[in-house]
Amino acid sequence: KFRMALSKSLVMASSAFSQVAGESARIGPLLKSMNSQYTGKDYGAFDKNSLGSEELTAQNVDQYAERSMPLCMSQLHSGLKSDHKLKHWGRLQYGLFLKGAGLSMEESLLFFQHEFGKIMTAEQFNKNYSYNIRHMYGKEGKRASYTPYNCTKIILGNPPNAGDHHGCPYRHYDDDHLSALLSKMKIGGPAERAEILNHKRSKNFQLACVKHFEVMHPQVRCTGNVCLCVFFSNGQDAAAERRYINISDFFVCISPCTISSRFVSSVQAASVRGVNLDGVGNHPNAWFAGSVSYHNAKNAGKDATGSATKLEASSPGAVKSEEMKDAAA
Repeated sequence: KFRMALSKSLVMASSAFSQVAGESARIGPLLKSMNSQYTGKDYGAFDKNSLGSEELTAQNVDQYAERSMPLCMSQLHSGLKSDHKLKHWGRLQYGLFLKGAGLSMEESLLFFQHEFGKIMTAEQFNKNYSYNIRHMYGKEGKRASYTPYNCTKIILGNPPNAGDHHGCPYRHYDDDHLSALLSKMKIGGPAERAEILNHKRSKNFQLACVKHFEVMHPQVRCTGNVCLCVFFSNGQDAAAERRYINISDFFVCISPCTISSRFVSSVQAASVRGVNLDGVGNHPNAWFAGSVSYHNAKNAGKDATGSATKLEASSPGAVKSEEMKDAAA
């Protein structure tokens, strides 16, 4: 009954959309721009504890770039390391990402000065670039603290030109370029890379990014339909319990394409205990946070000999069992 009612309501909403959006000056613009809105965490507030017990510094950015950055940011990092500079949009996209990831303003200045300093003097860097970094952190100009770019903004934003490294590789690279990059970076096997490329060709760029996350983080899975990707925020395992969509229980990530009733069915997700998956595929900083929490959970699961123990997917039964043990204790 729920699915039938939902399907019927979606059809009715679809038929009324053009009329309401065209005639209502008050809500028309809002409806027309809904597919480009992002309502998740904005990562705008600098948090030096975003990595848990560790801290992101100019010295360890390379380490995190190799292990825990989504493709868009790892490409910016690679471009910075090879060119020793980034153009305007690249500096904004990467600089704000690092800010949201927990890099302080002082460390950001050190990081970019170290790379830019390979092709220019410290005086040139301070004159031309340090102001912009301080501006990102709200220390210059109108002193507004800017938020990192979410996936929709990157996908729909200024496309990269020659010499640029910003943008979304799944959106802005052609098939051959992306395929060669995935192979070079050894992201998955042929089947996984083919699935990523198929998402790209279908213009499901965010689902391609989610698949990349799954490939790089074994035991993390998100399964659903073309336009709907739901992650449990309460740590429950959907393999053990199916539930209908409830905004209070789930983080819902909808890629920017047309929604129809055929997309809404049998939505499932899986969560690894201790891993925060909220917003993966919807925000680069969420991808980064999910990856960091995955590796932290994996390292915490090592035994005394240093051998990795298996990460377990949490389930309602397991949580309930642990609660009973705690109560008994």
